[in-house]
Amino acid sequence: MDNLQLFYYMRDGLGCLGALIGLGASLSLLSRQQHKAGLLALLGFACLAIEPAADYVIWQQLSFVEEVNFDLLEMVYALAGVVSLFGGMVLLTAALVTAAGGQAPAAQNDDLAQQVLGQTEGDSRW
Repeated sequence: MDNLQLFYYMRDGLGCLGALIGLGASLSLLSRQQHKAGLLALLGFACLAIEPAADYVIWQQLSFVEEVNFDLLEMVYALAGVVSLFGGMVLLTAALVTAAGGQAPAAQNDDLAQQVLGQTEGDSRW
């Protein structure tokens, strides 16, 4: 194994490790009764795990088989990688928005802010 191939193994390993950590975090969201955000995060990290797993299977395992059509595998890998990475990012963004949207800050009755803005209780300009 040459030094360059070691970096590819490290990249794939870190990608899988990041996806596994994210899957654990999404399970934590599910256990805290944030079902929609947890499910979106779970699906998002599962999509992100497809690319390094496909990279490992196609280029590390199937590269030793001589009957493999690499032109087809290269196209399948590129398509699966783009779709899974884009889908994972969209799902994780939706999970973040969903999780953050459920925790709106409580409205406070701040007299100083109302005076600065010129608002009174009967004023409906704002």
